[in-house]
Amino acid sequence: MRLLLNFLRRPPRWLTASALSAWLCVVMVAEAADPWEEAENLRRAGQYLKAVEKYSALIQGQPNEARGYIERGRTFWRMGDLDAAIADLDRAVALAPMKAMRADIYNIRGLVLRDKKLWDQARLDLDQAINLYPNNGLYFYNRGLIWVDLGELERALADYTRAIVLDKWDSFAYKQRCYVRVQLGFYELALADGARAVEINPRDALAYFYRADAYEGLGDEERALADLNQAIALDPQLAVAHNNRGFLLASRGDHEQAIDALSRAIQLQPQYTSYNNRGYSWLELGRLDQAMADFNRAVELNPRDALAYYYRAATWLKKGDPAAAAMDATKSIELDPQEARAYRIRSQAREALKDPKGAKQDAWWATVLGPKPRKGTKAIVDPEILARERTALKAFLSEDTPATRSRLAAIRHDHAFAILNSTQPPTKRWALEEAAAYAQSATALEPNVAGHWLLQGMIFRELSQRDKRAQVLAEQALRQAVEVDPEYAPAWLELGMAMLEEGRNWEAMTALERAIEADPSRTIPLAFGPLIAMYVLNDQGYRGLQFFREMHLANPEVSALGIGTALMLYRNGDIASAREQVRDIMILEEAGTYEHDQAAALLDEWEREDHP
Repeated sequence: MRLLLNFLRRPPRWLTASALSAWLCVVMVAEAADPWEEAENLRRAGQYLKAVEKYSALIQGQPNEARGYIERGRTFWRMGDLDAAIADLDRAVALAPMKAMRADIYNIRGLVLRDKKLWDQARLDLDQAINLYPNNGLYFYNRGLIWVDLGELERALADYTRAIVLDKWDSFAYKQRCYVRVQLGFYELALADGARAVEINPRDALAYFYRADAYEGLGDEERALADLNQAIALDPQLAVAHNNRGFLLASRGDHEQAIDALSRAIQLQPQYTSYNNRGYSWLELGRLDQAMADFNRAVELNPRDALAYYYRAATWLKKGDPAAAAMDATKSIELDPQEARAYRIRSQAREALKDPKGAKQDAWWATVLGPKPRKGTKAIVDPEILARERTALKAFLSEDTPATRSRLAAIRHDHAFAILNSTQPPTKRWALEEAAAYAQSATALEPNVAGHWLLQGMIFRELSQRDKRAQVLAEQALRQAVEVDPEYAPAWLELGMAMLEEGRNWEAMTALERAIEADPSRTIPLAFGPLIAMYVLNDQGYRGLQFFREMHLANPEVSALGIGTALMLYRNGDIASAREQVRDIMILEEAGTYEHDQAAALLDEWEREDHP
């Protein structure tokens, strides 16, 4: 039935509108003898009022038969009279004699309730349908749609998977599962679903559309564009494909082409999302009046669209009206409390309005809520991290307590580290900027945790390879880490290495010494070589000797400190004492250990120098 309805909604190109009408008329004449078929044909032809009259007459003749109520209910649904549809389907449930028929009624009524946005009731009806007839994949597919409406993506994923198990040729289920997996961050699996949908029906424009979504999530812009182009070639009237193509072009900075694509989407189907996307391109091009007009239209079409208010607030700010910007940003936040960008805009607006306290508070919220990168520019991380993050953020927004803050800070930290520590190091600046934003969220939530500051500093150090301005931010974060915890060795070590890279040797020496003092056994493998080199290059042999000697006396189990003492003794000309120190280490450490081998190599080198 679903395929037939799809055929009637979007007939093949060879079947013109006039041919379709003629075909339906032939069918109607041929089957006129059967009143049920006659009513069905009227409905299929879109003659809903006449179909209702026919079904009403049939119900009058058979008032205790469920079929009439089912079919008239379907017709009311197609007409958009949802209350009448539900009333008929309620009566049909009471009259249906067989489980399979009742299951189908619950399925239909569930979809009608979904159209009324009564999602909980709709889900209960689909539950009933599945309980009565659990081997029908269509019921799982439809319940999956409701789970998506409710934001329960994991449950939607389970239902689409069950639908596919029951019917491996169900391209609709593959497309929807592709969509859900993209939203959950399972881009590789989503790509496989999109590819399967294309394989099942290579003439299905929507299959390419959904696969493009997966490619975009993976950052493969060229393949995403190719699939969107193919979707448009198969169905030039597919507005969503033109919209997404424009969105992708805008993400690449091709705003003129993006505007052309989005204008076509608006021409086909004037939706608020396309106005938002086109407005964004106008805004990026500095065409503020055109941008404002598009955002105004987006708000008219959907007064509850938080994104439209955010974009309009940004436009007001650029037009020099901070009061209007603050008002629209506030509306955006009311509609979507997780819209970090709206907090950032309102912070700037309040600063301009001489409200520093409010601006500071909004800036904190913008940092806590984290980055909101445009689609296709989001670093890929383990979906399990994303799931934990959603849960932690929901709990924090529900109740701000030390426990909810701590949990959210921990997962923000993990998210930032996952980007930094990816097996494929992020080569794009935006990926590191996203990681930095998650680390900043963690520090805003828990400013007294040195580890968050350290991670932020490490990310900015990596970012400084692409933008030297990040060096200042890296140093600030690392110094904050050691201020929070003066004994935090990893931060001192990272700070020392940062100073060394900048040629600030004296500061580097101090930082590396502090790292070794705080945790000699863990930091000496990394700090030893650079610190020795700086002592030598800066003629600080006596400082080095004093440091290593005092540290070795306090930590005799760390033989590397003894080797450092020996090197400084040798550097200062006390060769006999240096050799004695090395021999002591060789006696204390077992042969074959790193420390023993290092001491032996050092002694051998010195003896060769004495006897060339």
